[in-house]
This record gives sequence, C-alpha cells and structure tokens, in this order.
Amino acid sequence: MIRTAILGVVSALALSSAANAADIYRGDRGSYKDGPMYSPLSWTGFYLGVNVGGTVDSDVTGVFDVNGNSYSHEIDNTVVGGVHVGYNFQAGSFVFGAEADVNFLDGDGSTSCPNPAFECGNEFDTLGSVRGRLGFTHDRVLVYGTAGIAFTELETRAEPGYTADSQDYNGFVYGGGIEYKISPSLSFGAEVLVYDFDEENHDLSNGITDDPLDVDLELTTVRARLTYHLN
Repeated sequence: MIRTAILGVVSALALSSAANAADIYRGDRGSYKDGPMYSPLSWTGFYLGVNVGGTVDSDVTGVFDVNGNSYSHEIDNTVVGGVHVGYNFQAGSFVFGAEADVNFLDGDGSTSCPNPAFECGNEFDTLGSVRGRLGFTHDRVLVYGTAGIAFTELETRAEPGYTADSQDYNGFVYGGGIEYKISPSLSFGAEVLVYDFDEENHDLSNGITDDPLDVDLELTTVRARLTYHLN
C-alpha cells in the first residue's frame, strides 16, 4: 500500500511538471486545459455493513416417511435484516472477494396436514451465509454475482397434540447485486439472494407414536445494503 501511494505521488508530480512545461503562459487561474485532479475509487479492502429487506418467495414441502403423504405451503413474506462483513480485491475493472452475513426474520407459515384434523407448519428466525463474490466495476458502480453456502434452523410442527421438532439446515445460496459508492468509504446497494436448503428429517411425536418426515425449504430475499469500507 505504501509503495503504491509513493508511486502514485511520483506519477502525479511527473504529470504536473509536464503540464507546466507545456504552458506558454500560466496566470493565477492556470491554463485553459487544467482541471481538478481525479483519483479513481478503489473497492479493495475490508468492509462491514447493515442490510434490510424481505422475503418474496418461500416454499416448504414436507413428506411423511410412513406413507409418502405430503403437505406444501409458503412462508408468509416478512422483513429480513442483519449485518454483513467481507473483503474485496480489485484487479483492473474486476472485483472479487468473500462475504459472510447473518440475518434475522420472523418466517412462519402453515397449512392443513394430509389429515385435515391437524395443521402442519414451519418456522425459522435466522439466515446465514458465507459466499464468494465476483463483479465488474466502472468508477463508483459495482455489479456482481455471488454464491456460497447457507445456514438456518427450521422448526416443524403439527397441531394439536404433537411436539415441534427443530433441525439445522445447510444449503446453497446464489444471487447478485449492485453497489454505488457515495464516498470512498461508503456505498449503498441492492441485492437478491436465492436459498436452496438440503432436505432434513424431522420427527413429530404425540407421546404415543412418532411420525418422521422429510422437509425441504427454499426462499428468496431482496434487500438494500449500506456498507462502510475500511480501505
């Protein structure tokens, strides 16, 4: 970084000297060709920020092991908010790096079980991910794609009379976004992420019988983000 800064200063001084030598006359206001110095913004460095948005498309499917009967429902759209931290490296117009985030929400939904005397439902309140990012920048604007692994904990229930069961979920997440640098250290952006979690087995019990079932979760979030860059 120090070496880069020194080279930048030397280059600026050299260009300034050349410009002065080319001027036949330079008054107090300078030559007609002089203008303000401009330094391209860099995306390289660590960053951290906050984000807020919502779920726009969430689906849960449960299939009971004993007979193959199933249920399916959407998770009610809800607000999602959290924090993110990462590192960017810029090489020319390309920017790549890694990011981790954790988000909180009130995801809940339900429908009739295969036996309509009962209601089957699911609930989760956290989303996390670790992702790689690859993008293209032009001056203040960065457009990027992102993909990685995602985490959550999903609760499955059948009411009345059954004890709810929670399981940890891992899966794949991908998406993309755009960011705009308001200043060298602050950027604002928007991002879409699609989560596809691996199927997990839950065991619902009423104290007499156990009813295992496989549950699958997919969802999409759209969020705005404000990021502080430590470069």
